[in-house]
Amino acid sequence: MYITMKDKEMFGFAGLYTSPCEQYPGGTAAIITTAPNELMVPIHNRMPAILLPAHEDLWLDPTMTDMSEAMSVLLP
Repeated sequence: MYITMKDKEMFGFAGLYTSPCEQYPGGTAAIITTAPNELMVPIHNRMPAILLPAHEDLWLDPTMTDMSEAMSVLLP
């Protein structure tokens, strides 16, 4: 499937990563998924959590440690 935003603009997914270490020299990464929105329901039962542009800086802030604040931006 080739999926884009309706306006064809780029968008960010919420994800997690670890820095390279001895056990994982390339580091690790995962995309966080959530329940699908109404457009994705016919395709799959999960979808990546798409970050609104206003939430991208919060998600990328390495000093942000408030779990409830982080979870509040994980929306279909």
